[in-house]
Amino acid sequence: PPVLGGGPPPPLHYVDPSYYPHQPGRELFERKRATRSLSILVPQVPDDPEVAAWAEEARAIMPSDVYVDMGTPESRRPAFEGYAFCVLLSLDLRLPPQQLLESIAYAAVPMLVFTVPHFINYTVYFPYMVGKFRADRFSPSNTVSFIRKTHEDAVYVMQNSLMLVQDFFFFRYALPFDHRVAQLVGRICEDAALPPELRT
Repeated sequence: PPVLGGGPPPPLHYVDPSYYPHQPGRELFERKRATRSLSILVPQVPDDPEVAAWAEEARAIMPSDVYVDMGTPESRRPAFEGYAFCVLLSLDLRLPPQQLLESIAYAAVPMLVFTVPHFINYTVYFPYMVGKFRADRFSPSNTVSFIRKTHEDAVYVMQNSLMLVQDFFFFRYALPFDHRVAQLVGRICEDAALPPELRT
């Protein structure tokens, strides 16, 4: 959009107030290494017919491993803590979604279906960690088969990339939100004070 007074539009800076439930140590991660347990997190009330159908199929073929997102971390935690992989059929509209952060924190490789644009390369290791399914080829039964048959090298890459992404999000959210905002504002002001050719 045009800027008052002419000139290019100002840069946009995005700071999210998300919370990352960091789990100290690597015990949870190590416990899941090379394992293939799978859970599915479904929304309490699916707003998409396709997601509703997937949730119904999941309950039919793996009833003990389907968890309902009631909108609280407590309701989601069992879907992550006890499993090595989790299909996230319930995602909020934040970037990054809170469900994604929690899955990573509890060492469950997140599996995403591309029904909504939630995929961003937060870090170079993110694409190697996350499981990606096209909506027209996804089903819970296919995912169970995929996890069971996936080569052990692929499991190794996903899980070790998860460990590196855990570190990335830990450092990203280590400070409280107001501290992060203050730091960003300070950097923006420092940058604005530089000669134009040196600004980032």
